[in-house]
Amino acid sequence: MMKSLQHYWQQLRLRWARGLPLRDTVVLVIVVGVTTPALLLLTVEQQLAQKSQQALIAQSELSLMSIGSVSIAEPMWVVDRNALDAAAGRLLENPQVIAVRIEEHMASAPVVERLRAGYTQSLDAETRAQRLRQRSQPVMRGNEALGTVTLWFDPNFGQGLLRERRSQMLWLVAVQVFASLMFLMPLLVSRVLKPVERLKAQASALLDQGAGAPTEVFDWKRQDELGLLGRHLSQVKGQLGQLFGQLENKNAQLQQMALYDQLTGLPNRSLFVDLVQREMLQARRSSQRFGIFFIDLDRFKAVNDSLGHAAGDALLVDISRKLRATVREVDVVCRQSGDEFLILARDVGPWEVLGDMAQRVLQVVEEPVRLGNSTARVSASIGISLFPDDADDFETLVKHADVAMYQAKSLGRARYSFFHSELNARLQASLELEQRLGQAIEAGELVLHYQPQVDAKTGRLVGVEALVRWQHPQRGLLYPGTFIGIAEECGKIADMGVWTLS
Repeated sequence: MMKSLQHYWQQLRLRWARGLPLRDTVVLVIVVGVTTPALLLLTVEQQLAQKSQQALIAQSELSLMSIGSVSIAEPMWVVDRNALDAAAGRLLENPQVIAVRIEEHMASAPVVERLRAGYTQSLDAETRAQRLRQRSQPVMRGNEALGTVTLWFDPNFGQGLLRERRSQMLWLVAVQVFASLMFLMPLLVSRVLKPVERLKAQASALLDQGAGAPTEVFDWKRQDELGLLGRHLSQVKGQLGQLFGQLENKNAQLQQMALYDQLTGLPNRSLFVDLVQREMLQARRSSQRFGIFFIDLDRFKAVNDSLGHAAGDALLVDISRKLRATVREVDVVCRQSGDEFLILARDVGPWEVLGDMAQRVLQVVEEPVRLGNSTARVSASIGISLFPDDADDFETLVKHADVAMYQAKSLGRARYSFFHSELNARLQASLELEQRLGQAIEAGELVLHYQPQVDAKTGRLVGVEALVRWQHPQRGLLYPGTFIGIAEECGKIADMGVWTLS
């Protein structure tokens, strides 16, 4: 039993700490609000009733003493023992009286002592312990004192009346609480709890609106504070709806700016990287292959310089549209930067499939484009790498496609080339020469060899041809065919011309 009470008390404390529901709180407030004044009134009333009852009991005891003294005087005067016993018995019939003692002043007269039936305690001991009230009064016959009558009164007399009155008051309080709940609860439910529940649902709908879920429309017609609060929440809902719409538009714009090229609308490199990495996971699971196209436009710089940047942008937009229309729907076209494009060719089979796709791309890029009053025509060089044949990560795949693209340019432009390992070795050597070439001019590693020019008819020397050579510290003497093309691509050819003339 104690464990059950402790468990209930702990549960009540936990619920109180977490916060009671509104309905329970209202019921608790009603019960406390009704019972507290009633119990306070009951306590005050009990105290007042007890005081007034004590006075009435004291007056009743004095009356009993007077009546007893008068009723005993005549039998004591005539020395009638039977009459004395009868008078003592009549006094005991009163519920207030516990015991009666009659003492005569005559020395030979016996003491008459009567106790209530069933009472066996010592009167003197109970009196000393203040558990009984004792009153004594002389028995008078005229002016002569015949003896003394002593009555012991029950101190609990009257408590039963108080308990009965208290019980009635408690029942009255219980009826009052029940009536209050029956009357006030429907009123509070209709006027407070239900509107609060609607406000709660309306506030939750605001959260659902933020999550994109459809929300219920709440119509508030009441003119009190709750109705005003509900209308304010409805206004907030409308404002939040506009704000969420603006945020969604802004997010869409930011996503477009972050993942798509602003000029062409194609996926940018960031989005392309994510798509290729997902394709790698899929290809590994299903043992498939896919290709990466690296496209660089030939002669685009000339168009940009001659017709202007606006014309160059229009050309890029037109080529982007053609590329999207040429590849399959499952393929992805990306503008990497400037005049460079990447294509993800998904789920390819033989090499010939990629070759046919590259050939179609070359054809659409070479189609003339009308730019204002001018017509521009460019071509493309395409490098192709395969997953997983050539690499199994994004950066290496794109790098190898770039290497193959430079191979296509070296073959005469407007071509496509597949990557193979020899191209990579050749590119590494070219990059090394490119990095070393600038230092070679400053270090004086370039030398001139003069080749005489002789008139074939006369045999006379008519001139000399200056041929530049590079005395490489590790590779020895390098001929122009090894480094002149690299000098042209990296912009060092002008420096070499100045050095030659000087």
